[in-house]
Amino acid sequence: MSTRKPSSIATKIVATFAIAALSLSAFAGRYWRGATDDALFSNTENWATSSGGAGGNSYPGQNGDESTTYYRNYLNGLCVIDGAYTVPGDVDIGTASSSYFVWRAKDSTSGITTTGSFVLGYDAKNPNYLEIDGGTYSFGGTVRTGYNADNTVGLVFKGDSFTGNKVRVSGGKSGVNGTVEIKGGVFSAVATGDDVFMVCDQANTKGTLIIEGGTLTTTSGNQVCIGGVDEIDAKIYVNTGGVWNAKALLLGGKRRSTYSVTNSVTKLYVNGGTLNLSGENGIGYANGDGSYAEMVVNDGAVNCNYGYFYVAERAAGGLTINGGTFTMTSNSDGGLTFGRNTTEPGILTLNGGVLATSKLRLDKLSMAGSQAIFNGGTLKALNATTSFINASEYITCVIKDGGLVVDTDGYDITIKHDFVDEDGTPASSSTKIGTITKKGNGKLTLSSAF
Repeated sequence: MSTRKPSSIATKIVATFAIAALSLSAFAGRYWRGATDDALFSNTENWATSSGGAGGNSYPGQNGDESTTYYRNYLNGLCVIDGAYTVPGDVDIGTASSSYFVWRAKDSTSGITTTGSFVLGYDAKNPNYLEIDGGTYSFGGTVRTGYNADNTVGLVFKGDSFTGNKVRVSGGKSGVNGTVEIKGGVFSAVATGDDVFMVCDQANTKGTLIIEGGTLTTTSGNQVCIGGVDEIDAKIYVNTGGVWNAKALLLGGKRRSTYSVTNSVTKLYVNGGTLNLSGENGIGYANGDGSYAEMVVNDGAVNCNYGYFYVAERAAGGLTINGGTFTMTSNSDGGLTFGRNTTEPGILTLNGGVLATSKLRLDKLSMAGSQAIFNGGTLKALNATTSFINASEYITCVIKDGGLVVDTDGYDITIKHDFVDEDGTPASSSTKIGTITKKGNGKLTLSSAF
């Protein structure tokens, strides 16, 4: 059977949605048959006690005698959720064949609640997709898209509310290729411990997160980890209409675990949406051969509600701003910071937009090869300082043809750093270096020749 991607639904949807038991000896689960035209969750003809069995039994949790069951759902096409249902056990979705599942809620209060977990792609070797069209869903356990080895899964959420204790995009076993698209409503991870939200938590996986038209909230716990294991490819897109509220975003790594990984690439693109950051955040939290993490701001807004943001915290990393705004909280001792626990290089590239910070600074270790490259855009001061750029000899500040606008915004600031052109020629003797243009009230002092 051909499989259509989550962005479009086939006219006739064929898939399965299974429910299996925690203990086969105490099997009390239900299998979705989807046998009737109405496809209602409440219609008992759509449920059976065995795969391929006759309908007319009951739907999950209806009789209150299924609290020990482990649900594994094989959904045949569309399931219309026509009320607010509390189901026992876990909800695991997946088939061995290519499948496209749809949960369509009757209204915003209809949905599913369970203390168990949610898995999309259970036992699946071929692509499995689930589209959730409206409704309210709450899972007390971990939410995973991708579970079995070498499967491809996709979850498209269109609101109204989806909550998991912890969330794993492309997690479970090696070889998973998982995608989550948030196109409406609020999608949340609510655990209070570590690793609340992760993209790629197993080696040799691919994970994609797209936030477009909805809100992702991951602010309750101690860290949001993107990558941090061997041989992964993680990509995140915050597109127009999308909002991500994140606490402790660790791009390209995870804390309190091994820091050495190989061939792991992590990239986050802000393309017109809004990324709101709280707690300690940064780029490059796991080092190793072939590993790199980068944030690219093309449009929209990044609001860092913390005094520090690390570029290359423990590994090579880059921040590229082509448009939009990247705004930090004022902190006289903080700012956009190169390095912390690494000697790997960090790269800042300002091609457009606005970077608002207290200063550009080096944290602890030497980082040969690090660069701040200015080729358009505005560097905006958040407070008065005598060391607005004071990144030591380990960081090269390059001004290309696009130049640099410095917005003093009413503050007196001093730049204590030499500039060079793209060939490395000092500003005092270069004939091709870009210009520095002052903007705003306040005094700008350059302590070196330009």
